[in-house]
Amino acid sequence: MQENINNFEKIRMLYLQSPRHENILVNFVQETKLYTSGMTLSSVLHQKNYDILVLDMEHRESLEVLEAIKQFLPERYVIACSNNAQKIKDALDAGADSILLNPLDAKECERSLYKAASYMNMQEIFKHTYYTDKLTKCKNNYALEEEIEFKNDSALLKVCLHSFKSFQIYYGIDITNKVLIEFGNAIKINLPVNASLYRSNEDEFSILLNNPSPSQEKNLASQIKAFFEQTPIEVDGFLLKINTSIGISIGKELIQKADIALGEAKEGSRIAFYEEDSSFIKEQHEHIKWVKVIQEAITEDRIKVHYQPIMNNESNRVTKYEALCRIENEDKVLYQPNEFMPSAVIAGRMCDITRVVIDKSFKYFKANDFSFSINITHEDFMAEYLVDYISYKCDYYGIAPSRIYIEILENISTETTRGCLSQIKALQELGCNISIDDFGVDSSNFSRLMQINAEVLKIDGHFIQHLLHDKNAKIIVENIVDFSKKIGAETVAEYVDTEELYELVKEMGIDYSQGFYIGKPQSSI
Repeated sequence: MQENINNFEKIRMLYLQSPRHENILVNFVQETKLYTSGMTLSSVLHQKNYDILVLDMEHRESLEVLEAIKQFLPERYVIACSNNAQKIKDALDAGADSILLNPLDAKECERSLYKAASYMNMQEIFKHTYYTDKLTKCKNNYALEEEIEFKNDSALLKVCLHSFKSFQIYYGIDITNKVLIEFGNAIKINLPVNASLYRSNEDEFSILLNNPSPSQEKNLASQIKAFFEQTPIEVDGFLLKINTSIGISIGKELIQKADIALGEAKEGSRIAFYEEDSSFIKEQHEHIKWVKVIQEAITEDRIKVHYQPIMNNESNRVTKYEALCRIENEDKVLYQPNEFMPSAVIAGRMCDITRVVIDKSFKYFKANDFSFSINITHEDFMAEYLVDYISYKCDYYGIAPSRIYIEILENISTETTRGCLSQIKALQELGCNISIDDFGVDSSNFSRLMQINAEVLKIDGHFIQHLLHDKNAKIIVENIVDFSKKIGAETVAEYVDTEELYELVKEMGIDYSQGFYIGKPQSSI
């Protein structure tokens, strides 16, 4: 048995419940510690520096301790001791790994501990695989989460490699992997003795500082950032300049807070410290508020549609309307789209709002002959429901597709999302008209026109608002009008708020006018 006993060297300590077991078991292991009956269950669960728990099932609370251990620390090896058949059965049902009969026999103890040592060896192999990042050989996020669980005196830095996707696209996976390895190695050489390194995401490493000295986490972040600013990484003959963002947190909830700080760092500062009153946290709270508002508005039918008139400049008659979304709160106050739309996009509720606007607009305009436009977002195209949904609503409400103008917002680019183009073509084949909003503000609009035979160009309101006093704005609008006539598209001037501006817009040959001078958005026409 001598060969087996040598395996027990890996067992640092037995955690014993009963002193009557100590005299025998102490001969096999380096250390024993007595867990006295009557200790709180939480005290047992928080003990981490032992390898095997030996429970005396004759004690009243032993079964409860065993069940709790196997629920919260299932990998912990437990030996249950008893000579009562029912208690042995209960222990096995609760997950005991081994049974010893009271009073303990030295040979049986040896066999049981040998089994435990073999189990621990397998656990060691498993933990190395489970808690180690395969590429960089650093500890991984699972290791970080476990090691951070009970720490309140630590700081966490999350270091993100910029342009990770660009590295993959332009250099390939092999070189990108080498960059990540060297990135991790470069961080390691900057670490103090009280720091541990983890790869916590594909483009991100985490540094856990135990008992940091005052401002150590901030100083380390500055040191790492400065290091990469001055020292390129060499991979396969390439000298690559690495840019980083670093988020820092201290105290509790380290990972979540460091993630938030890293998000703020990516927005601009490159190093951000989690603070409850930071502008980033305030924006987060504001977003949460709006998500709740949106959710309640959808559930309680408080998505409202207002209609703004669009005047035909030749006939001086209102011939169509734009459907505009509002949210009404419990006090009948209306929220404008710029207040809630950013949160609706992030929360994935934009398509729900658009569906409501489409349904209510179609229902409203079935009783008249006016044409109307509906704003469609990038998220609506990505969901790929528009063609079937609009076709169904046309049939359901008896609306001719030729009355509908699909207004494409400026954040839609057919250059990057080819699926949008096929849906736009399908909507045109259905009979709908396509209107490009904010035309002239971005050169991508011209590339869109090469692919979309748009029926309407809505000239960006910034140019219209400056027509009376800005010569350059007037030149731009004149060229847009001339361009639209050559391609056979009609033009709409937005933000026409005065009679003087309205007369100038007509004089310049713009086909339609929209703005407060023509009429404000109202719940009815």
